Amino acid sequence: MEPTCTVVCELKKKKKKKKKKKKKKKKKKKKKKKKKKEEEGQEEEEEGEGEEQEDAKITLPFTTGWTFSATQRVIWTVSPISSTRAWHADDRKLQITERERQEHTRDLWAPKFIKQHEDIMRL
Repeated sequence: MEPTCTVVCELKKKKKKKKKKKKKKKKKKKKKKKKKKEEEGQEEEEEGEGEEQEDAKITLPFTTGWTFSATQRVIWTVSPISSTRAWHADDRKLQITERERQEHTRDLWAPKFIKQHEDIMRL
């Protein structure tokens, strides 16, 4: 079984910029005023959308080189060793205890995994 890694990223969704519409010259017809009111109501509904946070889960093999931005909070879960053990990285800091490091060095792929991610987090 090839080892895999589940990555949970809390992504901050960018707020949409409001487009400024040029004001049209007012005409004397009453029908156009109704259309303007309907358009304003639609714009308010559109502004309310898109302010929620997304959680993206990505499963990748260990052989892949991963890159993350500094603003993402990333959680690595290692399988097949233990599904309960996880590495937490916040703002490019990989937090791992020395005991966990020694446990994982017994496996062939774990040292490569640790070194690879320490190098990424140093950037």
